[in-house]
Amino acid sequence: MKKILLYVFILLIAVACNEKEDNTNADQYSFVQLSEISLEASILIEKASDYEVMQLSEFDFEVVYSDVTISKETTHESIQNALGYPEDYYYNNKGNISTANGYRRWELSYPDYSDPVVRVIFLSKQEVDENGNEYYGDTYIVGVSMLNIETYRGLKVGDTVESVLELYGQPAIIQEYRANQDYIELVYTDSDKKLEVVLDRTCSEVWYMFLDYRME
Repeated sequence: MKKILLYVFILLIAVACNEKEDNTNADQYSFVQLSEISLEASILIEKASDYEVMQLSEFDFEVVYSDVTISKETTHESIQNALGYPEDYYYNNKGNISTANGYRRWELSYPDYSDPVVRVIFLSKQEVDENGNEYYGDTYIVGVSMLNIETYRGLKVGDTVESVLELYGQPAIIQEYRANQDYIELVYTDSDKKLEVVLDRTCSEVWYMFLDYRME
């Protein structure tokens, strides 16, 4: 009985040491910004560390929908002129997401809001004219959700994490997805633009993709 207990004790120590070693190894990588390192995350980190950082271009932070290129410089007028309003725009409160601190966050979802392929998110400043009427002034794009559309390099939702790393290389950051910290995202950056690739809970395939221009 004593031998069995001793064996179990040694086994527990070995497991604890291995877990500590895994976390220490993960901490060696500057691109890791995770509060906790799960087994899935540890495997992901090891995979990412095998890849070199790739040079990204402006095309990596654009998306093309219905022959219309959407980028950080795109205005809501240019999209509306090219694509019009989604059919259910007015039934969805003109795409309103939230209103706070003198700004309105809203979106244009194509082809519609019920089953969108791409969601283009804007921020508009609330203004008041000389007659006291409210209106929305300066408007700029803050991000694009890519729900059923490929990136410039051909990445799409459902692709494997290996595909992400083959196409984009080692990410600038691996972190918890800010909208749901149960998920992990790979972040690729260029100046003030980001491509955020959110993985599923197993860290094995792409769950969601977002072009972040100035969501902070």
